[in-house]
Amino acid sequence: MLPAPPNFTGTAPSLPQFSLQTAFAPGPAYGPAPQPGYLSGSLQDPLHQGADPNSPEVFKNNIRLVHQQVLELQAFARRVLLSIQNAYQPGNSPAHTEADITALKQVLATVIERLRQSGVGALPIIPLPADPALPPVVPTEKELLESTTSSLRVLYEKLQRSQESAAVVANLLMTDHAPRQQK
Repeated sequence: MLPAPPNFTGTAPSLPQFSLQTAFAPGPAYGPAPQPGYLSGSLQDPLHQGADPNSPEVFKNNIRLVHQQVLELQAFARRVLLSIQNAYQPGNSPAHTEADITALKQVLATVIERLRQSGVGALPIIPLPADPALPPVVPTEKELLESTTSSLRVLYEKLQRSQESAAVVANLLMTDHAPRQQK
């Protein structure tokens, strides 16, 4: 057996005792209290309940959850808009407006993440008619294909112009460093 080092006492040193707080109260130190709709939506996530994520029922449920979250997002956006419009009115606090904007950003991030994870974000957006009494016009598959193709073409042309502009700039920068001949 090897001898013990001189500073080894054979007993474990006592560790400092820490008090653990078991419940966090919402407040400025911990952020705003979670909204009830967010917790219920994440707990009802069918991906964590063992259901088939590709089933039509799960997709319908995801559409319903996203619709509810979009309605909440609209309500937050209206509240932020009113806060900004009334920012200079007596009795309005910039801190309250800032808190509303922060909450709106959180709700927006939640909706974006739900759209991404559920596949609902891949669906086309059907524009609503100007008159709410009229039903929305649902485009045909051919119209959707043409719209998608034209959008991709525009995006491709924009990217191609950007790359061509970058090449021109690179060529101009290279000519500035080339030695010039003296006449």
